[in-house]
Amino acid sequence: MTSYKRLTKKQIEVLSCIAFGGEDNMHHPATLKALEDKGLIVACEVKIYGKGNSPIDRIPMIVKRYEMPISEHIEFCRWCSENC
Repeated sequence: MTSYKRLTKKQIEVLSCIAFGGEDNMHHPATLKALEDKGLIVACEVKIYGKGNSPIDRIPMIVKRYEMPISEHIEFCRWCSENC
């Protein structure tokens, strides 16, 4: 199997997880940074609120999430379909 844009096997696994809706914050920061540096993913901040009615639940926790640009996602899907 040919590598996607010279990525390691682990980087491809993480990229697949992000591209297809898996958890993106449970991966090693170095792997995420390498993918971000290559422009394959972009970071965005998301506010997460508590589920209760207490005052502390109204204070959001800000977490970093990753998304794949749509043009890259299309190209990656095409590559996946040819290399499954």
